[in-house]
Amino acid sequence: MRPDLPVKGTTNVPGPPTRRWPLIGDALWFISVRNMEDMFRVIKSISLSRPRIVSFYLFSKLILWIYDAEMLQKIAKNCPDKDDDVYGQIADLSHGIVTTTDNERWTVLRMTFNKILRKTKMDDFVDLFASKAKITCEKIQGKCGKGVFDMMAIIKFYTLDITLEVFLEVPGTQQLNDTLNILPGIRRSLNYVLLKLLNPLLKIGWIYRLSPLGRRIRNTKLGVKPKLQMLVDQSLEKMKARGSDPKDPNFEPNNFLEALIYIGLQQNSSRDEIAHSVSDIIVAGFDTTGTSISSTLLFLAMHPEYQEMAYQEQLRVVGDSLRPPTRAEISNMIYLDMVFNETLRNIGVPIIFRVLQAETKIDDFVLPEGAAIGIMFCQIAKDPRYFEKPNVFYPEHFSVENVAKRPKFASIPFSFGNRGCPGKIFGTTYSKLIISMLLRRHFKDQRPQFVTPSKRMKIFSLVNVCEPIHCMFDFIYEEHETWMSRLFLTSRQG
Repeated sequence: MRPDLPVKGTTNVPGPPTRRWPLIGDALWFISVRNMEDMFRVIKSISLSRPRIVSFYLFSKLILWIYDAEMLQKIAKNCPDKDDDVYGQIADLSHGIVTTTDNERWTVLRMTFNKILRKTKMDDFVDLFASKAKITCEKIQGKCGKGVFDMMAIIKFYTLDITLEVFLEVPGTQQLNDTLNILPGIRRSLNYVLLKLLNPLLKIGWIYRLSPLGRRIRNTKLGVKPKLQMLVDQSLEKMKARGSDPKDPNFEPNNFLEALIYIGLQQNSSRDEIAHSVSDIIVAGFDTTGTSISSTLLFLAMHPEYQEMAYQEQLRVVGDSLRPPTRAEISNMIYLDMVFNETLRNIGVPIIFRVLQAETKIDDFVLPEGAAIGIMFCQIAKDPRYFEKPNVFYPEHFSVENVAKRPKFASIPFSFGNRGCPGKIFGTTYSKLIISMLLRRHFKDQRPQFVTPSKRMKIFSLVNVCEPIHCMFDFIYEEHETWMSRLFLTSRQG
């Protein structure tokens, strides 16, 4: 029940305004947590109990919750790595580029990732984005005039097909026929793994294996394993056909899937571990971007004045053609950038965890080496000191003038440092491309209709926020997300 990295020293950062108990610390705050909705509510309550920073002991694990942009900017260089206690638990599901805390593994995967996404290839990617976006637009066009439908259910296959082709070199045909059907299982697994974090007893192997939560994680992993293993086997066959051996220490991967297989074999990972490591990149490329695109369209539907400004920019940059925009035209969509960034401010990754590599003294506080740093992006992005209208959707937050007035770390949806998101430009480009094409094809003839009997919100890698509806937070993992982005669409051109 000890943290993987012992804390060296003590802290004078105040804790929550409740008694801190021997052995368990502040863990009683989580005694009633049963799902992600409960977890997020507790974490938010803890952060609101003290200004800027608060200390919290989950048994012997020291977590320093930070929700102040200026303070975060001062300590960022001292917490470049992800916290192993947190992400090591997630690695039980998938040991990929997002979750790994193994520096050797991360270096190999990041080098391959950078090679794939080098700037000289971006024009080729735009052609791929356009071909997939045309299919998406046709599917949405078929829904026009036929009532309410689920936008996210269509958009997610656009992002999945791009992820499959670019990173796994697997034909992206899921828009035409969903043959994989793996994300629901991956989502369930991740939800369970995050809940596992709250019970340090589950770090003891035999207790975890016998626990109901452990059984649920194993069962959901078994559900997605055949399709993930199929992707790995197909890649192994391709490497064999060209005479390449991923067991060779000098092997150079051609794509990200090959890099996962290579580093897995070098580290003697099991066949199952290699297969499940694939789910990491699928979630990172498919779910987060799909949520961002759908949420942007939703916010534009809810705010016709901003939608009209975005549409007029499309006419200036691309004209009234329905063709896909070029890379240069995408770069000139300044207002759409503002809209997209404001969407990410509202639905960005709520929390990340880093580990402090050296004792840091800041503003009379002592932050000891080895402490986990819980960075509350969702709180920082709603700070009224930096955002004029923190609780509403307002693209002017990202005008050049307003961005220049606030600290850099007031809005960092792609995280920071070497462990920040390496696919920022890539993901933003294909998000703006499909939004551009849809803006020039469709308009929303009335406010969106929501199917929200319990008014719940989803917390996964991103938070789906529906402003100005006052919603609770929840992790929806067994229900269809049909409440998300349900719109009436009518064709702009007949």
